Amino acid sequence: MKTNLPKKKDKDYLNYLANIDPYHEGHHILGKDWDYLIAKVTKIEHELIHLGHPKAPSFEELLIRAINNREHYIKQIIN
Repeated sequence: MKTNLPKKKDKDYLNYLANIDPYHEGHHILGKDWDYLIAKVTKIEHELIHLGHPKAPSFEELLIRAINNREHYIKQIIN
């Protein structure tokens, strides 16, 4: 995915995510240069992801969360 998707930083989106769900952390599922693919996770989930723990959310689950987050943001900014 990293080779096919453009990198994009988006401070407005990061602020949106921080404000809509301050009790969860943002996890860049492809890395810090892809701000539009961020899944909100609990602190424990975030630690498990970075440890590569088998109980961490799967990439597919994180991708679904990230897509849903971006969809909600897009709806919010066009209304």
